[in-house]
Amino acid sequence: MIRKMLQAILCVILCPLLAAQQRASSTKSAFVSLPKGTQVNLVLLETVSSLTAKKGQTIRMAVAESLTAGGHVLIPMGTPVVGVVSRRRAPIPGKRNGYVVIRPVSLTLRDGSRIELLEQPPGSNACGGMGKWCWGYLTPFGLFGLATLPFDMHHPDQPGDDRPVKACWSFPGYTVADYSFWIDDSNAAERTPSIASNIPLIAACHVEFPPIPYNYGYVKPPTVKTE
Repeated sequence: MIRKMLQAILCVILCPLLAAQQRASSTKSAFVSLPKGTQVNLVLLETVSSLTAKKGQTIRMAVAESLTAGGHVLIPMGTPVVGVVSRRRAPIPGKRNGYVVIRPVSLTLRDGSRIELLEQPPGSNACGGMGKWCWGYLTPFGLFGLATLPFDMHHPDQPGDDRPVKACWSFPGYTVADYSFWIDDSNAAERTPSIASNIPLIAACHVEFPPIPYNYGYVKPPTVKTE
């Protein structure tokens, strides 16, 4: 009788420890190298109005679809992303429409580390990487825009609409530099509150991206080393 009681007490103490050890042993860790310029698809989680937005205001975003490589989830869908209002113009009734421009700033991994993001691949510009030829390409359009500006201010097609950037707007972000970090194959992402709370919002948006990311053709894919 005493022997059975001791066995029961030992089981109560040791069984949870053994189960945790088994779970830990079944989890494989992987070392991830994320090259500079890697594309991460994002989605906006709130509507931003040109009436109320302020330049520099922080905006809630999330990773719209998991970034994977070699069968590993490197950055899970729902990973929180911080963005900012980079430009904003308030509408004027009868004269001009408003507009808001948003850019991604960084995403936060499960371990709390941050990966900084850009709205365009590093080294590119508005001309898609044309370099010094960009000014020659844009200057005629800029001069034309300045010449027509007085007419646009009173154009009947510009009654002073808000023109907000609505929630569920999808767009890419690009890593600023090379990043290396450790991940595991457990379902830790699903248990992370900040990630789990974003997943239903993204699912409701029905975000769709092209099957092949557009990375300007010179960005190396992520590499994963399992240990």
